[in-house]
Amino acid sequence: MTLFTIFMSIAILFFIVVLVIKLNEKRYAVQKSEAVERFITYKNIHVTNLFSGAHFDIIHDEEQEMIWYTVFQRKKLQYKELPYHTIYQVVWNLDGTPIRTVTRNTPSKEALLTKENNIAGKTELKEVNAQYRVKEATLTITLDETTTQTIELPLFSSTLPKSFGEVEQSDIAIWYNLFVSIIQKEETNNASSR
Repeated sequence: MTLFTIFMSIAILFFIVVLVIKLNEKRYAVQKSEAVERFITYKNIHVTNLFSGAHFDIIHDEEQEMIWYTVFQRKKLQYKELPYHTIYQVVWNLDGTPIRTVTRNTPSKEALLTKENNIAGKTELKEVNAQYRVKEATLTITLDETTTQTIELPLFSSTLPKSFGEVEQSDIAIWYNLFVSIIQKEETNNASSR
């Protein structure tokens, strides 16, 4: 009987701990979404696309030609503005290995300041087919600033590997294509202004 009581006490304690964790996760998600909504209103953002992840959000405002990257930490929303003209390169990674990339055809500001004439180095890309198994897919965005800055966006994550065909149908493909179109648009704008 005492053994049963001990096991029941442990089970109840475990249940309470899990319940508290889940309630905190839900409270965090609500606070984050409310903070993002206030941010959108305050900055007068015209939302074209929105990705809401567990720890960050990406907001696309086509009207202002801006991407907003937000992170909610310590009950405070932090953000980074990514104007179209600062987006220099996008790399699609599967489990840390690049499979696709697009880079502007001009040297970065950092390369110009350091008098390097090379355009961003060639990235070796891995060939994958639709059956290739994936646990994590990220986008790495390189910004064209005087000191190169990158932002890693984990847009797909799964505990069990999924086929690349499934991953291609997720949000990561939408955002990759968006960043590619932004880079191409900036290339066209720069070419016509010369």
